Amino acid sequence: MSTDRHRRVREIFHGAVDLPTEQRQAFVRLQTGGDAALEAEVAKLLQAIDSAQRGGFLDKPAWTPPVIPQAVGPGMDFGAYRVVEQLGGGGMGSVYKVMRSDDVFRKIAALKVIRPECMTPDLLRRFHQERRILAELDHPNIARIIDGGATADGLPYFVMDYVEGEHLDGYCATRRFSVEQKLRLFAQVCFAVQYLHSNRILHRDVKPSNIIVTPSGNIKLVDFGIAKELTAPSSTTTLMMTVAYASPEQLTRRPVTPATDVYALGVILYELLTGWRPFPAETPGAAILSVHTRNPRPPSEVTGLNPKHSSAENPAQLRHRLTGDLDKILLTALRNEPERRYRDAGELGADIDRHLTGRPISVRSEKLGYRTMKFVKRNRARVAAAVLMLALLGWAIAERIRADRNAALSIERYNSAQGGVHKATEDHAQIARQIARLRQPGRMFMLPPDLVHEELADLQQVVQAALPAFVESIRLKPGVTPERKALVAQAAAYLDSVRDSAGNDPAVLRQVGAGYLALGDIRGYSGQPNLADREGAIEMYSKARIMLNTAVAFAPQDVEAKKLLDTLNKHAAAIGAGG
Repeated sequence: MSTDRHRRVREIFHGAVDLPTEQRQAFVRLQTGGDAALEAEVAKLLQAIDSAQRGGFLDKPAWTPPVIPQAVGPGMDFGAYRVVEQLGGGGMGSVYKVMRSDDVFRKIAALKVIRPECMTPDLLRRFHQERRILAELDHPNIARIIDGGATADGLPYFVMDYVEGEHLDGYCATRRFSVEQKLRLFAQVCFAVQYLHSNRILHRDVKPSNIIVTPSGNIKLVDFGIAKELTAPSSTTTLMMTVAYASPEQLTRRPVTPATDVYALGVILYELLTGWRPFPAETPGAAILSVHTRNPRPPSEVTGLNPKHSSAENPAQLRHRLTGDLDKILLTALRNEPERRYRDAGELGADIDRHLTGRPISVRSEKLGYRTMKFVKRNRARVAAAVLMLALLGWAIAERIRADRNAALSIERYNSAQGGVHKATEDHAQIARQIARLRQPGRMFMLPPDLVHEELADLQQVVQAALPAFVESIRLKPGVTPERKALVAQAAAYLDSVRDSAGNDPAVLRQVGAGYLALGDIRGYSGQPNLADREGAIEMYSKARIMLNTAVAFAPQDVEAKKLLDTLNKHAAAIGAGG
């Protein structure tokens, strides 16, 4: 049955089910417009509900199915599909491997059918809800519904993609995945659950056995048996959940939100990374009693407690790897109070991605030391180049300070010999102020505070601060040294790497061009102290011209890029390089 036809069956059924019995047939016939097959499908569902609600009082059971449906087994047909074997079962339904049996084409699929003993009104409603939710979802990490219907004796079923693979925990264990490999796989789970959240659907039963990893390494989220639309009214008639992964609000039957699924995701990741559950010894009763007081230990503290835990890292390595960001991420996901967790699976997945790429996570403080540490780890090569340049400048400044002190001492001795103290000239005072400013702790060694646009800010820092500092060091102590040559080569390699990944962003292209121009000036521009490397300067100017011309082509209004081009042409002409 197509998705549109199934939706139409559902709409007519819901319209008829609340009508008096004698009015239903006329209503269904009118709504189906003469489509006998559609009318028969709706009639089967209505008959199943009627049968579930019939029965005597006191002398009969509260509910007795009118017909005991045929037991499902190999060879039984469900529409165009024939059962091959049983794959498993859940709280209200069983899942079978089926094959399309009409010889139009051969296709293996999975069939879920409600168990005969579960055909109560409440469970029938849940089954139809699961089928409806799946029919409306379309995501590569969620099993897709193909068909649906009911058997002649009223057993509802639906057919979905057959997902071949392993449960998430087993998949990671058999391959001894590292923390990073587990995180990358887990990020897929987060974004699949976020797709549900963005469509206002809660899964409510996220656990490793409901996450299948295919042989190609893609995840599939399955089993929506207790999924809930956020717009649907809550029901507290049954307590349906997997206790080990249930949130505090599920255990205490409070309203659920996307943060409910976040809690389950936190339990899964905690278990994947440590081999230990946050609350391993709890029975359902103990979990409910302790729900308001329990707090998990940081995952870094429980590594090694489970000797069977499979990981590429040993316990000591795991402890080091989990301390910090991952401790914070997991403890945030496992907060007792829903409002203190990540708001949805997307926020959790985004922090996992930030951690994997070396960026500051959202739930850590904004302290400069933490952000700087993350920046340095993410940009080791460019930080090394900048620090070397600044260190060289620091050495040059120290030389200048020592020379100034010696000069001041000589003046003092001279003045003493003359019998008086003479005031320093205005030039000397200006130099003293400059040196005092440069000697302020950390002034020249501070990384840029604005890390929102890290890549561009980092490049500007190298071009606007580190390279001019390098020129200053040459001016203060002329001469070509191997260290300077190596430093210029390293800076050029850094700019090459940025150029290769700059794309078509005019701002980045302009900064790369400015960097090449500055390196060209350092190598051989006669208007400033330089390394007397004319050929090297010509090479840098050529690269700068390409970058700046491209920036202007993409952004003709970029006045700064045009000014840099004018400067480049003047400097190139000064060393006889031309255009």
